[in-house]
Amino acid sequence: MKKKIAGLKPEAGKMIKGDAMNILLFLTQGFEDLEAVSVIDIFGWTQYREHIPAVNVLTTGFHPTVAGRFGLKISPDIPFNDLDPSDFQALVLPGGFHSHGFDEAYDSRIHAIARSIHQNNGFIATMCVGVLPIADAGLLEGKKATTYPYSRYHDNFTRERKESTLKEHEKKDTQIAHITNVTYNGLGYLVYHKKGLAAIRYMRQQL
Repeated sequence: MKKKIAGLKPEAGKMIKGDAMNILLFLTQGFEDLEAVSVIDIFGWTQYREHIPAVNVLTTGFHPTVAGRFGLKISPDIPFNDLDPSDFQALVLPGGFHSHGFDEAYDSRIHAIARSIHQNNGFIATMCVGVLPIADAGLLEGKKATTYPYSRYHDNFTRERKESTLKEHEKKDTQIAHITNVTYNGLGYLVYHKKGLAAIRYMRQQL
């Protein structure tokens, strides 16, 4: 079953399963290469295992080609201006290097996409400094979060706390998951909440 997704470039050659969860992977210039490809690789395997639910991962960004900090170059599947947030049940925002272009993640257009997916009961997963634009979007107010603390270009804790009180008694938002390191446990958060424990057990066996 094919599912039409707004803005998807035919040349992307994506295998889209209509009954699958759609994840939007936003890539900035200077994204952290491993954090991005881990999402693509782990969820990509769901396309080839019939006994676990499939997940579609589609990339987007502000540029025709997005360059990772360590040399990986990706041509996004969907031009940012053509995507429809309602097509997606989750947003993933990897971290990146502010010195190499990650500042564009704080763009108001990213805030709008994150708010839209969140308001539609979708999930948001971040890694490293990827949580900071989500804080800027106002989605961490009164919630707990962590971030990479050693940026030379930004006071990450101050930026995060601008929108997050980080109080112990505050209720966590289970729609927002911050991945402190790239492991199956972190990326599997999305699978667990959308697809169940059986899929998580299978991922554990394979990784």
